[in-house]
Amino acid sequence: MLFSILIPVYNVEQYLEQCLESVLTQDFGDYEVILVDDGSKDSSASICREYAQRDPRIKYFEKKNQGLLQTRRYSIKRASGEYILFLDSDDFWEPGVMSALHAEICKSHADMICYRYRIVSDKGKRISEDRGIFPDRTLFTADNKELFLRELVSSSRLNMMWTKCVRRAIIDVETDYSAFRDKKGEDFLQSVPLIRNAATILYLDDVFVNYRMSILGRGRNFRLRYFDDYEEVRTVVKKSLIQMSVSDETMQCFFTRYIDGLMGFMDDFVYIIDGFHSFRESCSHFIAFPLYQEARKRVSPSSLRNIKHRLDYMMLEKKQYFLLYHIHKMKNYLKVMLGLKKKRRKIHSGQSA
Repeated sequence: MLFSILIPVYNVEQYLEQCLESVLTQDFGDYEVILVDDGSKDSSASICREYAQRDPRIKYFEKKNQGLLQTRRYSIKRASGEYILFLDSDDFWEPGVMSALHAEICKSHADMICYRYRIVSDKGKRISEDRGIFPDRTLFTADNKELFLRELVSSSRLNMMWTKCVRRAIIDVETDYSAFRDKKGEDFLQSVPLIRNAATILYLDDVFVNYRMSILGRGRNFRLRYFDDYEEVRTVVKKSLIQMSVSDETMQCFFTRYIDGLMGFMDDFVYIIDGFHSFRESCSHFIAFPLYQEARKRVSPSSLRNIKHRLDYMMLEKKQYFLLYHIHKMKNYLKVMLGLKKKRRKIHSGQSA
């Protein structure tokens, strides 16, 4: 069997059928679907059972809730395909995905193939597309693979498991990821070993996945623990990079992105925090992280591309917590007011019509 498509399921009753239909209507038949319900509380499990009874290519499993990371690892162990494809149950594929991948595998025999995605609304309408990162059909080997890895640690654009087709033989199937259950950044954590183990990686400048920006989607609601998750995941990734003997340039990209990512949390962080004193305590907590302490020695504010992140980093380094807090508080207030204004306009235009 060529492909195993892994679909973890949790409370996605309104999206699940579109996801499954996008797989089952593909113009390629040599595959299995590993469908795992992670303790859903809605009708997702009954939808899964119905599809499994209807199509023998679907292997359906139910288990207690353990989160996305553990459900994916559970699925990998039950897959028998030569290549593994990942698809989240509130997303859906474009037509012709597997036939296109099959053609590329026959030509390149790549261990891993990466591709682009489209962002769609809750109702499945196009919002935007991921920009291409490399020229179409760029092949990465031992000679240039660090360029791919450098891009991975420099942004979040190559992190997603659902933009990867991976030869099962290179997956670290027996690695215990249970300590990272429900940690933010699990895709990044799992991607690094795949790149390390892949002899060849093919990049396709083609959109295969529709990524749904749903209200119920992953990563929509910020939590204070995300700072600790961020530190833990990137500490493991840093150790992997050292073991891979990457260049200092790649390590510099890793630390720059580390700071950039932390600064990217600021708006959401201030939005949920309970007042200035809690904000100051939380800032004191995460700037004491070992990785932050190492990064601040290597990363200057001027090296951050995002001007807002650059200013936030400068204020954080100078411990100007009061100013930092109130700037973001005002930004969030303006966002809310602009949102209300847009809603009023829609209501007014609807009444006028």
